[in-house]
Amino acid sequence: MMNLSTKITLVMLVLIGMAGCAQQTRIGSDRDEYGCIPSAGYVWNQEKQACIRSWEHQ
Repeated sequence: MMNLSTKITLVMLVLIGMAGCAQQTRIGSDRDEYGCIPSAGYVWNQEKQACIRSWEHQ
């Protein structure tokens, strides 16, 4: 059976871990003024009027 200090330590570790996860932004959640997702490689193309990945349209 766990003693009180071990239980408190475990609770603190869980809370610290949860706090760290809550502060992170999700990958791909960034958007620019056109709605493109730069972290996924998308940029606004004025000619096509769309978000594109330049290496897919060469």
